[in-house]
Amino acid sequence: MKKLIAILSVIICLGLGGWLIASHYTNLKEERFNNIIENANKAIENKEYETAEVLLEKAKLMNNKTQVICKKIQNLEFHKEQQELYDQGLRLEKLKRYSEAIDVFSEIDVDSNDLKRNSEKEIEICKKCIIDDFSNKADKAIRRGDIEKAKYIIAKIERVDSDSPEINILNMKIENFKSAK
Repeated sequence: MKKLIAILSVIICLGLGGWLIASHYTNLKEERFNNIIENANKAIENKEYETAEVLLEKAKLMNNKTQVICKKIQNLEFHKEQQELYDQGLRLEKLKRYSEAIDVFSEIDVDSNDLKRNSEKEIEICKKCIIDDFSNKADKAIRRGDIEKAKYIIAKIERVDSDSPEINILNMKIENFKSAK
């Protein structure tokens, strides 16, 4: 009887020990997984998309929480796509293709907070450049006496920004030119 109790005690101790070790290992694995996901999130916030991608792939290999990882990967892809749009808009702006840049910046989604704010600032810069260019052309047309062309250019300015003060300034220049004749 004592042998049976001793054997049962050993079996229970081994089972309990094995369970504790397995539990500890599982907790460590879960903690490592969570750290990797957290680091991937930080990498996405810092726009280090390649690093985030590597970390998410590592997390995918470590754990079967594919739904969580798939959402993170979708989030990563979304942010990469939005960053690519923003970069493309900046390239177009640098090439002075302002209308195209405005179109690209407008495609940036509201959910990409800082990129949307920055793209709105870039849109305003592009609009100002377009208006300045049109304003100079209209001013030259007025000085040449080509009032129809100046009015046509003013209409283009109105399409870009109907509240632009340049519209009133140019219309006043047209009136001054007409009264000076």
